[in-house]
Amino acid sequence: MLDKPRSHNISIYIGSLLRCYRKSLGITGAELGARLNISQQQISRYECGTNTLTIDGLMNFLFALGLKNCDIEYFMENILTFYKSEPEK
Repeated sequence: MLDKPRSHNISIYIGSLLRCYRKSLGITGAELGARLNISQQQISRYECGTNTLTIDGLMNFLFALGLKNCDIEYFMENILTFYKSEPEK
């Protein structure tokens, strides 16, 4: 089971990846929020790691960004690499 510091770090990492993808695609937080039917503030909370995403929420986020399957696989590989590199407590 994950302890809070490790799970918090992964939430921050996922959020930063999502922000990078969004910005590289030229999509504003408000535009992405409209695609997901959530507020720009909620987008910001996810991207900062303040709020964590469920796997369903993460997949909705990735599809709303218009990522292709190969991009999603790469995204997930990045998360796994980060997770494995985090020290266990």
